[in-house]
Amino acid sequence: MSCERRRFALDASVVITFSKNGQFDLLEQVLATRAYVTDEVYRECQSARINLDAGIALGRILSFTITAPDDLAFFARVRHQMDAGEASAVTAARALSGCVVSDDGEAISIGGALLGPDSVVGTREVLCFAVEHGHLTAAQAEVHLAAFVTGGAYVPLADPSFFEACAGHQTGSKSMGSTTRRLLDRRRPASTTGASDPLNASLDLPEEPKDVAMGRLDVTRPSLTMGNRW
Repeated sequence: MSCERRRFALDASVVITFSKNGQFDLLEQVLATRAYVTDEVYRECQSARINLDAGIALGRILSFTITAPDDLAFFARVRHQMDAGEASAVTAARALSGCVVSDDGEAISIGGALLGPDSVVGTREVLCFAVEHGHLTAAQAEVHLAAFVTGGAYVPLADPSFFEACAGHQTGSKSMGSTTRRLLDRRRPASTTGASDPLNASLDLPEEPKDVAMGRLDVTRPSLTMGNRW
């Protein structure tokens, strides 16, 4: 399944890239109220001095807290392979039947293996999506990407034809377009579609701790309400 008409679990890597370059509003516009931030990613953004409260209070970003026993167990298992923010984003994408938005290598490779290679997108794909749906021109997307890289973001560069192809397939819809999906050229593992358990032995993920299985592992915090910050 592609990212078309799906929800997006943001990893801190992409949030930080857009925010530090003054383009977080663009990220919000492109993902059109379908962007979710987990508690763990929220805390990582706070540590990077990025305040997401306004976007959450206005409903442009949605919060996600890991509470379901199955999600807690999944989180505990993938947490051994990546940091808490990345693991929580992959967990949220799985729970939401959505896509991970990350530029981190572990989130890309392991998230692609667990959720399917079309379920992980990054900064380049978000910019392509922006071009495809009229938020940016191809030239503007190239400028943004170059600025992100110059500013220290670890984002794969794209040749001019990448964004030109996005511009050539504008659809005007609010879903992840076909061009964006075809341009997902990251090296990702094959999809695990059809496997009875996506947490397969090839990833060498350990069994969940007993505290998780018994429901005693607390990785949650209260959900955001108006006047009550995280």
